[in-house]
Amino acid sequence: MKTSKNSIGFLMLSFIFLFWGVINPVQAQQKILLQRVREATDNHSSTNRITVYYNQPYEKKALELRTMLEDAVVYFDGNLKVKMDFTLAVLDEPQWNRVAATMQRRDVYFLEMYSPSGLEPYEQPYGIPMSSTPPYIIFLPATADNIPTKNILSAKPNVSQSLIKEIESTGFTYEEAAERMPDLIGFHEIGHQYSDSYGIHATNQWLREFLASYFAYAFLAKKYPKIARPYVALHETLIAGAKPKHTSLEDFNNLSTSVGAQNYGWYQAQLLRMVTRVYKKKGLSFVVEMKKAFPISEKEAIDMESGLKRLEKIYPGFIKWSKNLK
Repeated sequence: MKTSKNSIGFLMLSFIFLFWGVINPVQAQQKILLQRVREATDNHSSTNRITVYYNQPYEKKALELRTMLEDAVVYFDGNLKVKMDFTLAVLDEPQWNRVAATMQRRDVYFLEMYSPSGLEPYEQPYGIPMSSTPPYIIFLPATADNIPTKNILSAKPNVSQSLIKEIESTGFTYEEAAERMPDLIGFHEIGHQYSDSYGIHATNQWLREFLASYFAYAFLAKKYPKIARPYVALHETLIAGAKPKHTSLEDFNNLSTSVGAQNYGWYQAQLLRMVTRVYKKKGLSFVVEMKKAFPISEKEAIDMESGLKRLEKIYPGFIKWSKNLK
C-alpha cells in the first residue's frame, strides 16, 4: 500500500501531539499552578532576573526576597556551574490558601515520588515554605501570622538569655528574627533543588535534609553572614526545652515528618549544628566531594551505614555525631 507524503506528514504530526500529550501532564499542571498564582495576586509582579508575584502592601519584602534569591542563583552558577530558574510567590494567607486548596502532590517538589499518581490533594498550612516541581515556584508568606514564626515565638520562654542575646546581637530583636524564620526555611527548600540539580545521589532522608541545609547555609554564610547567624540561632530555639521522643537518624529516615512537628524541628536543628561544623572546615568543597562520593550515576539506594562510612572519609566525625544526637 502506498502512503502519500501528506499522509506521512499527518501521521507524524499526530504522533507529536500524542507524544507531548502523554509525557507532559506534569508540565501542563505546572503551567496551571503558575496561572493560579497569577490569579491569586491579580497578576501583580515585578521581574528582574527572577519574577516575583505579590500584593502591593508587601512589595518591600517581596523585592528583598527576590534579590536574595537572585544572589543565590548567581552564587551557585558561579561556584558550582548549576543553572536554575525560579519564580517567587510572596503570598498573604487568603492568597496562599486559594492556591494551596487546588494543589496536588505532583505539584510539590520531591513529594511526587512518594505517590504512584501524584494526583492526591496536597495542603500546606500557611507560612510553611514550599517549592514546586518545574517551573520551580518558591512559596513564602508575606505576613508574620504563620506557623514557623509562631513556633519560634512560643519557644521564647524556654530559650536561654544567652541565646536571646546571640539573636539580638545580629541586629534583630527576638520577634523580628522570628519573622525571618520562614524566609530562611525557604532557602532550605531551595537547597533541595540545588542538591539534586548538582547531582548528589542522596537516598537517605536525613542526608537529603542535611544537604538542603548545607546549600542554604553555605550561601547565607558567604553572601549574607548577618542573616546566617540568626539562621543558626533560631534553629537552636527548636532544641531549647524540647523533649523529643525520637532522636536517632534511623527513626528520622523511617518516620520523617511523622515524628511530629516539634520533633521534626529538633532534627532539623541538630542537622544544622553539624552543617556549621562541617562548613567551617570544608566550605563549599564539601558538596564537591559529596558529588564524587555519592554520584548520580549510582542508581541503587545507599543504606545508612554505608552512607555514613563515605561521609566519614570526607569529614571525620560523622559516625560519632550520628550516635550521640541528644
